[in-house]
Amino acid sequence: MSIAADTRTRMITQLDEWQRQAQGNGFFQRVRSAARERLEVIEFPTIKNEDWKYTNLSPFFKEAFQFPGKSPLAKNFDLADKPVFENGYRLVFVNGQYLASLSDIPEAPEKVLILPLTDAVLNHQTQVENILATVSGKVADIFSDLATACLREGVFINIPRNMQPDKPIHIFFYSSQSETPFFAPVRILIHSESGSEATVVEHYMGEDAAIYHANPVTQILMDANARLSHYQLGFESNHAFHISRMAVHQRRDSQFSGWNVNFGGRLVRNDIYIKLAESGSRVELNGLSIAQGEQHIDNQIFIDHAAPRTSSRENYRNIVDDKGHAVFTGRVLIRQDSQKSDAQQVNKSLLLSESAQVDTRPQLEIFADDVKASHGATVGQLDDDQIFYLRTRGIGESDARQMLTHAFANEIVNAIPDEALRNFLDDAVQQRLGEQKSVKDAE
Repeated sequence: MSIAADTRTRMITQLDEWQRQAQGNGFFQRVRSAARERLEVIEFPTIKNEDWKYTNLSPFFKEAFQFPGKSPLAKNFDLADKPVFENGYRLVFVNGQYLASLSDIPEAPEKVLILPLTDAVLNHQTQVENILATVSGKVADIFSDLATACLREGVFINIPRNMQPDKPIHIFFYSSQSETPFFAPVRILIHSESGSEATVVEHYMGEDAAIYHANPVTQILMDANARLSHYQLGFESNHAFHISRMAVHQRRDSQFSGWNVNFGGRLVRNDIYIKLAESGSRVELNGLSIAQGEQHIDNQIFIDHAAPRTSSRENYRNIVDDKGHAVFTGRVLIRQDSQKSDAQQVNKSLLLSESAQVDTRPQLEIFADDVKASHGATVGQLDDDQIFYLRTRGIGESDARQMLTHAFANEIVNAIPDEALRNFLDDAVQQRLGEQKSVKDAE
């Protein structure tokens, strides 16, 4: 038996035991059972799968992830010493478990409904089922099925028609060190009703030495003229495996702005599927990944222009040092009936060492004849002339390199419209690049 097959068998065995003990209403049981059935025929991907060509899961298979129980830390966890984005409504999860005591959500849902998933299923099951049924796409694979088969923890957000929450919605996931590596699946469901506007932040963080598998699945349904700014911030432990799925279904004239930032994680894989289902829908995706040491960060994006007069923008940047590896695959499909569509895609990568590696695959599939579409990718190093210029101004080589690297990253960060988030991420970039500079100076 291969190591992948052995991992699958072990996880399914644990899953069956978990399901026998799990509590929940009929809805949870139905959803879990359907996912469990799919696991009978689905397998882990290998590098022979085209979508996984550059991401080898061998390090993942070497860890014996355990389904988490109630952790003592969940009772004593303190946010005071954590660099948390504090502005907004807040939901806190530790090791995949919701902590009501540290969360701050509105009690009256006049402007926005924010609930842990267990509560949402009890009181808003029809809405939950609507999102699950409508928003699918590439969410269906072995990782999302594993998460669905033990569905319990998660978040349900509903932004009512023509409403705008008075502050952002911040979902904070923290993973701590434990005796054994653990599996932390969560589900995030968001419904932006017609004419609404909101900001949602998914913030992932892990204790330095923690080994775990974060497996979030996010499904977003956007009605006509809705606007949503969504941020996924990855500051996982450098020993963590973060494999996420996000699917967005956009209706007429809706606008989705997504920001994906990855600084931590041993192996990170983000699959994003956007369906521009009705005319006038627009999406803008921005990404920044900093891979150091032996980190592997893979961003896979599929945008489906399924209606006319839709538009998409992608701007992803990678900074790779040491033996880090960054992967970008951006696939844009413009269907035959999607005339007047406009798609632009850019991926730029900066290599800071001879052993750093980048694989980039921008792709356009166009079946309409009246469209605007372009894509481009660059991979390079810091400009020697710019370094020389800064050195002639009395700036040391190490500082000059850091300044130019920071400027490369800031072309993404500075475009963030929310000032508090922009400042928060700018500080995070400076700290990340400062850690990198300190290591190189020590060498």
